[in-house]
Amino acid sequence: MAVIDSGDNCVALTGVDQFVYFLSHFNMSSKDAIEEMRSNDQDLDWFDAFTKEQQEYVLSKRFQQDWDQVKEQE
Repeated sequence: MAVIDSGDNCVALTGVDQFVYFLSHFNMSSKDAIEEMRSNDQDLDWFDAFTKEQQEYVLSKRFQQDWDQVKEQE
């Protein structure tokens, strides 16, 4: 996470932090979040560094089910 020191305590989320924010606060699917980030030239270096199998998992329904279970435990 990057903190922008502009005197007004703004916080800019980047990379995986932004991805998690989209999932948590906008109830986006992982696929929608990645597409949104890619279409707006957001930092996807963390995702692009994954193997093809890891990327497929993040974009899968299984990931969404696992993510939903984690949210329920909070």
